[in-house]
This record gives sequence, C-alpha cells and structure tokens, in this order.
Amino acid sequence: MWQVKFYSDKNGASPVKDFINKLAKKSITKVNSIITLLQEKGINLPSPYAKKLTGVADIWELRIKHSSNSYRIFYFFLGVNSIYLLHGFTKKTNNTPQNEIDKAKRRMDEIRKKGC
Repeated sequence: MWQVKFYSDKNGASPVKDFINKLAKKSITKVNSIITLLQEKGINLPSPYAKKLTGVADIWELRIKHSSNSYRIFYFFLGVNSIYLLHGFTKKTNNTPQNEIDKAKRRMDEIRKKGC
C-alpha cells in the first residue's frame, strides 16, 4: 500500500485539504474514494482516474468527475512508496491552465529540497 501525503506550506496549511474540504459533501466523498484508490494502486492506478501530465516531468493528475464538475489533484511519487498530493482545483476548460501546473511544480520542488 502506498502512503499518501498532503503538501503543507511553511505555516502548516494544506492547500489540497483546504480545496477538498470546500467542496460539496458528495463531491468530498467522491474525491476521497479516488484518493483511496490511488493509495491502493499507486503508480498502477489506471485511466480515467490518473494521467501523467504531458510535457511535465514527474507530475501526474488525479482525475475526478462528479456530477457536472471535473476536479484535478496533481501529485508525484517520492521514494519507494510515497505519493505527495500537491495541488487541487476545479477544471473549467479543456486545457489545464499553466498557472495550476506551475503551483504543483513549485510545491514538488519545495518537497524535494526539504528532502521529505
């Protein structure tokens, strides 16, 4: 089983947890069930739940569809069995906005520098 960890900033806040907790109750349930699947399957989590970001080294996206909403949570693998959830947002366009990808990259770099 993989260990899922949430990125937290220098003040201890977790933007991914905050994102999830602001969703409607049924959406939270759906998101948490997909995170559980990620924990169980890790790198073997199949499409449509997971997809490697094209042109972005080491970052994957958790793809969650609930009702008419599409949610994305970016993550990366670290070490033998750790998965870090980096950034979550509601996807509203066909293309993933670059600023959302950039947030995930910065957070991944921060985790790597800390040596977690």
